Amino acid sequence: MAILLACVLGTLILSLPPVQTRLAKMTMNRINSDFGTNIAIDRLKVSLISWDTSVRGIYIEDYKKDTLAYIHELSTSILSIQNVMKGKMDFGDVDIEGLDLKVKTYQDTTYT
Repeated sequence: MAILLACVLGTLILSLPPVQTRLAKMTMNRINSDFGTNIAIDRLKVSLISWDTSVRGIYIEDYKKDTLAYIHELSTSILSIQNVMKGKMDFGDVDIEGLDLKVKTYQDTTYT
């Protein structure tokens, strides 16, 4: 009974958007540290029933510390959680609202 209660409580806690956002920010910090990038999000919400996913305030910085992209909201659904756990991204339609994309070519850049 205690194990069942712990599973239910854990699921309820993980279903809270502030908890999901905190876990996503921890993941972003790790990715930024490992790859020398600056990617941030304001909010993550994943439905643990339908796997519908919404990410708000996605900020991606270029290597010159300027905005490369900002997305107000990105919505999708995870089609196969098993594939995602294996590192294979399997998403449904992706809807983007409020895209600010700045593609620049800097003069001091060489192409390889």
